[in-house]
Amino acid sequence: MADETQALAKDRSLLVSADAGKNSLLVFWDAAIGQPVHTRQRPHAAGVTAIALSPDASQMATLSAVDSSSGVQELSLWDLRPLTASPGSSSLQPSATTPIPAGDVQSRVCYNPGDPSELLTNGKRRAYFWRSQLPGSSLISYYSPPLRAGDFHQEVGDFLASVFVPGTTQALTSTADGDVVVWDEQGMSAQMGTRASDRRALKVLRLHGAAIHHLSCIGGCVVTGAADGLVRFFDSMLRMCAWFEELDAGPVGCVSFATKGQQRPQAAMQMHRCDGSGKGS
Repeated sequence: MADETQALAKDRSLLVSADAGKNSLLVFWDAAIGQPVHTRQRPHAAGVTAIALSPDASQMATLSAVDSSSGVQELSLWDLRPLTASPGSSSLQPSATTPIPAGDVQSRVCYNPGDPSELLTNGKRRAYFWRSQLPGSSLISYYSPPLRAGDFHQEVGDFLASVFVPGTTQALTSTADGDVVVWDEQGMSAQMGTRASDRRALKVLRLHGAAIHHLSCIGGCVVTGAADGLVRFFDSMLRMCAWFEELDAGPVGCVSFATKGQQRPQAAMQMHRCDGSGKGS
């Protein structure tokens, strides 16, 4: 498939793939045996550019490619429970679809693991926090927090990837400059017309010296992979606690981890951890 995108369930039982274009195909795979269990033709008029699965894989979000005829990009939510109960027997339809405001094409989507009714998408210059009312509901609301360079006395690079930080109210968006934007709830500082739970840009932190293409969370750690060839691990306060060096494999675009019970893979690398003094070991 050209311009293919994929999403893997947390328990690695289900893999979903799709591509962009007018004749796109959304395919659901049994990841254990590598066989398709359901297909959906033309999930969006212009195809799919990004997919995300909820932590229990009962819900799915898709970002469409921009329709060349209308200029519209869409976010769709899908209830996968009928598919899970009886694979291949139902005609899967989105439970909700909403147009994305024009001006910045969105390229990434992720679920809040602590609240699957909330999602985060980002393009190059804007991030949107979306909320669905209930599983299967057709109502989707959003809030896009402003981010001005003057607020942080520095230019902020193009956005690349986003993730929610488990166990907190924060979310992160990485940039082409090696920074992450930290989003958090406004609380008592909420401006008129916004809610206390709406996010705002809290700070911008430099985590790498080059573009951060990979951003995820595993085992309570935030994991980054960047164009400088480094993979780093941070705690929920973004203090570096471990890192991989000597990868010697060029820019890092994606990081994945072995599932529980698998034998630890052998690799020509060394993992360093920080001790209490902040020194690597």
